[in-house]
This record gives sequence, structure tokens and C-alpha cells, in this order.
Amino acid sequence: MLSLQEIRFIDLRQSKYDKEKADRAKGVYPFTKKTYVNYHSDASVRPPYYLTWCRYNPQNGLRELNEWKIKWNFSPVTTNDDYVPEGVTPNAEGLYVFGDLVFVKCPIQDYINKRRHEMRVSENAPKAIQKQFQAEAKSYGVDLDDEQLEKMLRNRG
Repeated sequence: MLSLQEIRFIDLRQSKYDKEKADRAKGVYPFTKKTYVNYHSDASVRPPYYLTWCRYNPQNGLRELNEWKIKWNFSPVTTNDDYVPEGVTPNAEGLYVFGDLVFVKCPIQDYINKRRHEMRVSENAPKAIQKQFQAEAKSYGVDLDDEQLEKMLRNRG
């Protein structure tokens, strides 16, 4: 049984296969050379998309997939795209579904920008909490500057 961690993504643009015997609708590609997507190597093939899996539940109106579309600009990878999850065949709608997950793509620049934004928010969260604490302390008549607060935090243990 194939596990999610074992599934690699094939880049059809870089791979070699018999195009006359290939059947995209069925996910059949007689490969002579497979080229896998790898975001971690300098020598790898990096598509213009970030590829991953998203929860796919038609019973809840595809809530997670729709949220990803809105927040991240993700869309399902179909048989018309040039990326295939190895060992997963497309369903009747041309989507690659594995259990309760669907194979999706997001333009890589959108993904990078969103991740950078999330990292900035995450890095700034402690500062915002510190400012909130200082404002609350000030409302009780205690004026703490950054240095005093830092000293209190170091000595709390």
C-alpha cells in the first residue's frame, strides 16, 4: 500500500515518455525517463507552482479546498497539467485524489509571498503581546519600558 510520504511528483515537461501511447485521462504514461519535482536541491526541477495535497471532502462542500483557493490561490491539479503524483490515477473529474486528499498547485510566487507574510506576523507577535502588556500595566499606573520588561522576563525563573 502506497503512503502519502512515498508519493513523488513527476514533471511531465522534463520527463520522457511515449506520447502516442500515453493516456492523460487514465494517468497512463509509458515513461523512458522520469523527472521528479524537488524543491530542496539546486540541481532539481522546480516548477512555477508549489505542489502539495489538500483535504478533499465533498460532503462538507469542499470547505478546506475552497479556503485554500481564497487564502493561497491553490487550485486542483488536473490531467491537463504537467505534474502527476506518482502512483495515483486521476478520478472521473480528472483530479488526483488520494484518500481524503486532492493534489493541488499554487503559483510559487504567491506561495512564497504568503509564507513571508506569515513569518513576519509570527515574528511580530511577541512584540505585539509585549506592547499590549505594557499598555495594560500602564493602565494600572506601572510604566514599564522595554529594558525593565526584559529584565523581568529574565528573572522570572
